[in-house]
Amino acid sequence: MTTKNTRLFAALFIVFAGLLLSSLACYSGQVPGVLDLTPYASQTPLPRVTNPRYQVLQTVLAPGEIGNTFFNMTRLPEPLDPSGQNSKAICLRNSPATVLYVGRGADGINYYLLECGGSVGWSAEDRLAGPLNFQQDSLAITVSANGQPLQLLDERTLQPMPANPFAACQPETIVTVHGINAAAIEGSDTKEILYLIECPAGMRGWATNADLFGPVKVDIGDRALAITADGSEFRLASDAAPVTDENAVEGECPPGSVLETQSARYAGDTVYYEVTCGDVAGWVDERNIVGPLRFDAGTNALIHVEPIPIFEDELPAEMAGEVTVAAAEGEVEGETAENEQPAEGAPTEGEQPADTAETTPGEVTAQRQIVQYTPPVYLTDKPGPAVRTGDDMNVVGQCVTNTGAKLLEYTGVDNVLYYRITCDECVEMSEAAEGEEPTCAAYETREGWVEQQYLQGPVDFLAGDVTTFNPDSGAIEADEATGEQWVRIPTTTTGASSIGQYTEFAGRCPVDAQVTVTGLLLEKARTSNNYSFFYQIECQGQKATYVMETDAAGKTRPVVHYESDETETITGVIAGRDLAAKQE
Repeated sequence: MTTKNTRLFAALFIVFAGLLLSSLACYSGQVPGVLDLTPYASQTPLPRVTNPRYQVLQTVLAPGEIGNTFFNMTRLPEPLDPSGQNSKAICLRNSPATVLYVGRGADGINYYLLECGGSVGWSAEDRLAGPLNFQQDSLAITVSANGQPLQLLDERTLQPMPANPFAACQPETIVTVHGINAAAIEGSDTKEILYLIECPAGMRGWATNADLFGPVKVDIGDRALAITADGSEFRLASDAAPVTDENAVEGECPPGSVLETQSARYAGDTVYYEVTCGDVAGWVDERNIVGPLRFDAGTNALIHVEPIPIFEDELPAEMAGEVTVAAAEGEVEGETAENEQPAEGAPTEGEQPADTAETTPGEVTAQRQIVQYTPPVYLTDKPGPAVRTGDDMNVVGQCVTNTGAKLLEYTGVDNVLYYRITCDECVEMSEAAEGEEPTCAAYETREGWVEQQYLQGPVDFLAGDVTTFNPDSGAIEADEATGEQWVRIPTTTTGASSIGQYTEFAGRCPVDAQVTVTGLLLEKARTSNNYSFFYQIECQGQKATYVMETDAAGKTRPVVHYESDETETITGVIAGRDLAAKQE
């Protein structure tokens, strides 16, 4: 089951119409697509499929395939060549993909034109799974046709889990999707989408689309904004039902008010939330809220945009200088067969193949390099999607990922939360020496609106802030000779996350030293969309040097020493917990 999203439907319909009428799709919005989204069409139109497995504008899963890091889409509606040479575009495996067109090829196979991660291409039907109603970390409410607890599938075996009255997964429970899988169950040849959920009672397992409704907007305990479609009066009901004059709750709760959710009910294909609005309490249709509201005005956050993997030869020329991360090279061309292990000495995932690597007859020698492009976030003059060109252009600036932002105010428009922020845009790059990366030489502060989805945080400090160390920091160590306490400054986020015997330090600074924040770093968890925040800092202290020493057991290892004879600027990375709390 799934809720309808009018805004998404309208946007996708525009893209779909453009593809059919002009064979040219322009990806517009807050973060632009990086590929030429013009699909390569067949010379003769594909006959439409009367009753395809997946419908136009439906979301499907581009699943992982053995031997491939990415999901490859073809230039033409045809089977994917094992070499990948007929691949027009790629996206990360296990990504959501939107169906733009369905047609039957001359070989009798249904082919789907997909938009996946900003790229457009074709895929055969049997490579896909769906419909995909939820993405990882999205929220859903459990449903049951007979009111009984859900029958989940075992996390490992995919077999029905035995009933447990003490850990049952009850209907009308809001859960988080922790994982997504595609598998044929109960003897079926068709892959079905499964969602890994964990209910409050402790039961964890796989649910199907029939077990969940949503995605829903907020979890219990989250905050949201009260909205109305036409700016009319916002009212709460006394029960989980559409609000009427008879069940309306007395008390003021104007549009834009902050609501706090207490519980949820599923009724008539609608989710109702029990909320409080100041001193007023009642029920509201989820279509009349927008959330979750994650930040308060006056706080700081970090701008963050996920990088997009693309073929380097598909990167538009004007964006070539904006590629930030090199990814695996050559993986798309040579695919490893099922259960086949790489040959001894072969490059592992992410390793550059040697230029002198030998090839066997028939093997593809041309390598298409994959790069990661991270687009900027565009600031607009009013809340709404960014329009970068034309008479309706509303862009007033742009800021790159990992830039700090001050949040000034928020509002909800078309079921999306927007924040008015200030951030620093680079307006001049320095000239770099050969072999070095250029750096920003001049910034200008921009002010405008961005979607909440491009903000992570909150963070206590922004670049330029001055603070001190937390006296209870785990990075503190007493000098063996003098007993004086110093804070060790790691060189990497890994070291800052967990200081241990193998942590590399840039140096150390006195506990009471002044600390200047020079930048912010963000690190994503491996198994979720949660993030950890780190600060690049400077302080006056002693530089670290390493000397290879042999211990009593005969083992040689690097040992850190600090240059105590002179004081210099130490530059490194530290976790937020190691800095003193910011004073209000």
